[in-house]
Amino acid sequence: MGQCIAKETIEARKRREWERRRAEIISDTQQTQHNIEMKTRKLLLLGPGDSGKSTVFKQIACLYNNGYIEAERKTFVPIISANILESIKTLIEISHEFADDWRLEHADEPDSKNPYAIESVPPETLDLLEATPIHATLTRELGEAVKVAWADPDIQATWHDRSCFDIM
Repeated sequence: MGQCIAKETIEARKRREWERRRAEIISDTQQTQHNIEMKTRKLLLLGPGDSGKSTVFKQIACLYNNGYIEAERKTFVPIISANILESIKTLIEISHEFADDWRLEHADEPDSKNPYAIESVPPETLDLLEATPIHATLTRELGEAVKVAWADPDIQATWHDRSCFDIM
């Protein structure tokens, strides 16, 4: 009879030990989760649509995490290409408008230089940029055309006056 009681006590002791270890594991897990939660900073971004909440969140994530992964960076390529093409096309178009307005305002001064008349960019480069759709793939040829147009002092003068028109 004593052997049955002793055997039962060993089983009870093993069960209690198992329950104690289980409770320790649960407690450690909860403590770890609590420590992580205490280190976490929460930020509530409020504002109307298109006010930049997502942009701020993405910038924070990029700055304080490890940045973007390669797949995420590749998704931005078409957007950036479209923005570049749209912006340079807008600058060329506005530069032409500014040049026309300047000519009208300074008609009595034929020898003065028009600061908006795109003169140093080859016409074929302007034609290429003006004919290219905004969502075209930015090829090396288009990239060089954008570089040449951007270096033009007349485009730079238009950029300097960008507060007069909408541009990205």
